Amino acid sequence: MAIVVDQARSWQDYKKAWINGMKHLHWFKEHRLFDYSREELEGLQRDFGKPDNLFLVAKSEISRMIMGVLGIKLRGKTGIFRRWEPAVPLKERDSGAGEALIEEGFKYLWKNGIQKTFCMLRYPIDSPESGL
Repeated sequence: MAIVVDQARSWQDYKKAWINGMKHLHWFKEHRLFDYSREELEGLQRDFGKPDNLFLVAKSEISRMIMGVLGIKLRGKTGIFRRWEPAVPLKERDSGAGEALIEEGFKYLWKNGIQKTFCMLRYPIDSPESGL
């Protein structure tokens, strides 16, 4: 399946796609001491449209349906992939949307002279909650 990756055009479209990519995760459904879903969305909204923040959207080339999102922060010569991302719904995991988002993110970072890239995980890589 061919996937097209573009920059997000609006906060509302990105938010809708992000929620769709996250809603299968247990922390998005269960309320804990901190409401990560609200906390994460507020952080995304604060950064959306600001310089040194990139928000990518992966779509099916044919249907133009959104298949995933990836947010990246630039801090000096460092790129940071946002927590929980790329956000790809479970039904799209085998489509290559996550990989396409990461590849496009790396291209953008390389063009902007970024020398290091980090990705923050909230779970150990082999934990079922991390979705790997």
